[in-house]
Amino acid sequence: MEALVDTLRGTPWWVWLILAYLIVVGVRRSKTTVSPMWKVFILPAIILVLELGSVRQQLGADPLHAAVWLAGLAAGAGVGLLLVRSMPIRADRSKGLVEIPGSWSYLVALLLIFGIKYYFGYKTAVDPATMSQPGWVMGQLAITGALAGWLIGRAGGILWKYRAAAHSTLGGPQTARPAG
Repeated sequence: MEALVDTLRGTPWWVWLILAYLIVVGVRRSKTTVSPMWKVFILPAIILVLELGSVRQQLGADPLHAAVWLAGLAAGAGVGLLLVRSMPIRADRSKGLVEIPGSWSYLVALLLIFGIKYYFGYKTAVDPATMSQPGWVMGQLAITGALAGWLIGRAGGILWKYRAAAHSTLGGPQTARPAG
């Protein structure tokens, strides 16, 4: 128990700020939101950029590492697309707005991403030798690729449904809530 408390105390303050932001975004996503379509891509883009930076450190010169991460990314994107398939999306293309039904799954996914990244960061700090073993490296690349892919696939699926949806008149930009 003492090791856990020490770990939590040793966590930089900005990590808790990120967690709070992810919780706020996830809770907002539990309710139906109307937002500009471009906002659907903000968090997936941020996660992808952060992921690419972290993956670049792990890839080295091994093309197998890149292939594992890309396979995870593709698998996650496929899951994200499948989960959006039955989601009722309404689109107001004249205003560039999209209405996305609420779901707690977004919060769960964000907390999973945070928790897994936190765990891998902790494990790397306390046991770098283990984390540099091929199995751990490959596992981390596959898992983080899949989670980033899930967000990207979800955003892509919402865009696809937005373009295919019949036109609806949605609230103006002043009533739109951020999509996160």
